[in-house]
Amino acid sequence: MFDGEEAFKFHIRFQDIFKFERLMLENNIQFHNELEHLTESRSNKYYIRNSDRKKFDAICVKNQLEIYLDSLPNIETRLPKFTSNSLFTALISVLLIFLIIIILIIS
Repeated sequence: MFDGEEAFKFHIRFQDIFKFERLMLENNIQFHNELEHLTESRSNKYYIRNSDRKKFDAICVKNQLEIYLDSLPNIETRLPKFTSNSLFTALISVLLIFLIIIILIIS
């Protein structure tokens, strides 16, 4: 991929793909998308040279790009536990209130 040089693999959120690619091109960091290697659709998995990591990290921090090493997170990993539990409690409360209103209307 990079003429025998080690590659760094990571994922990026879909909404940040174009911003990410623009920043890599502006800063002369060569990157490859998973599309070039395994799939027929645009992927959110990218590769850069390991030697570009420091420059890459600085660009990501400066531009607030979130990089994920394994896969994109879901709500359980993106939000703290108390927040996801609060969201669940709020959802259940709204559903119970809605159910009570329906029962009152029917009876």
